[in-house]
Amino acid sequence: MLALLAKSFIVVLNAKSLSLDAIEFEESMRAARLDSKVSQVEALRAQTGHGPPTRMRCMETNIDGRSNYPYMEAEPGELTVEDVERFLSLYKDVVTKYTHLCFGISHGS
Repeated sequence: MLALLAKSFIVVLNAKSLSLDAIEFEESMRAARLDSKVSQVEALRAQTGHGPPTRMRCMETNIDGRSNYPYMEAEPGELTVEDVERFLSLYKDVVTKYTHLCFGISHGS
């Protein structure tokens, strides 16, 4: 399933798919935050048997089988400096991979 989702992502990936308007970005951040909290609680319970998560982390699969993206449901002011640094790092990684993918596709054809 994950391979199929990754393949679909690569096939439909383009410059527009990497840019969002502010409202779309905020909605996505809220959704990811909710999904992330569910995954973190489950992971923490599996490790310790109790206790709330302290930070948003990890991409996992939730109960519905959808991907869980950290920070999607975050509100301004809720993110820590560490969260923002991690988000920036993830964004840079996506842009780098997209750039390499575009280069590979344009030079591989």
